[in-house]
Amino acid sequence: TGFNVFNRMADVMYTMDMALQFALAYRICHDRADRIWEKDPAMIAKRYCAFPLSEGGQAGWFWLDIASVLPGCFEAFCIGNSTISQALTPVRFLRLLRMARLTRVAQKVEEVQTFTGLPFVLSDIVKFTFVTTFVCHVAACAWVMADRRTAEISVAGEQSWLSALIAAKGDCCIPDASHDPFCVYVLALYWAMMTLTTVGYGDITPQNKLEYGISITYMMASGVTWAWIVGSVASLLSQLDPYSERFKNNVDALNHLMDQRNLSDELRTKLREYLLASKSMTKLSDE
Repeated sequence: TGFNVFNRMADVMYTMDMALQFALAYRICHDRADRIWEKDPAMIAKRYCAFPLSEGGQAGWFWLDIASVLPGCFEAFCIGNSTISQALTPVRFLRLLRMARLTRVAQKVEEVQTFTGLPFVLSDIVKFTFVTTFVCHVAACAWVMADRRTAEISVAGEQSWLSALIAAKGDCCIPDASHDPFCVYVLALYWAMMTLTTVGYGDITPQNKLEYGISITYMMASGVTWAWIVGSVASLLSQLDPYSERFKNNVDALNHLMDQRNLSDELRTKLREYLLASKSMTKLSDE
């Protein structure tokens, strides 16, 4: 299937990246004015194969990388053997170790901002988009796994979210949900995005204890994530035009002062007009 081809391609690319790590120089002096790089292959290999996450999380990544590649190697040698492939299902969770590299991505972004002057507004927008997509993707995968788990148990009278959706609205996948895994993933992603944005449940709802447990866990995680995103975006928008915020605060402070001094309406109007006229001049003087 398409997912199997994608997984094989990801495993090959990840294996190639592991080989490149043995020839990738690393910085041994973090002073921006004096950058010194270690280019000795023996030292690079020693650092890459050191104790996992030693040296402040910079060394020992080989063991996490090799563990995340093992599921792909096992599956490649067990093609056509459904019994062994099913027995290796728990091993596939080792692929989640690849997510540990996300911490290194954040460091790379900071380095790019340092050397290129990338606006923080742009990097924050990319960060919010990535966090939203990543959280929804993980939740969608868990939601699909819940449906598969329910189908494997086959408890009498117990439905999954997918079977309930098909019974209520019909099968929208082509030719059907059992032969179109990408369609099932899109449905699960729709549920995850709907939950994250607090729109509320509609046509896709939990149907058994496992799905209710996943929903509760995801609602707790998505609530914190969405609150962080909304708060960060609000703070970001307020910083786009700091002069307007300063002007509004000055006008409010002036109105409060005029109320305390009981100034006449004519004088109040003149002071506000002066403050409004000096708004652009204040911005130019600051620049």
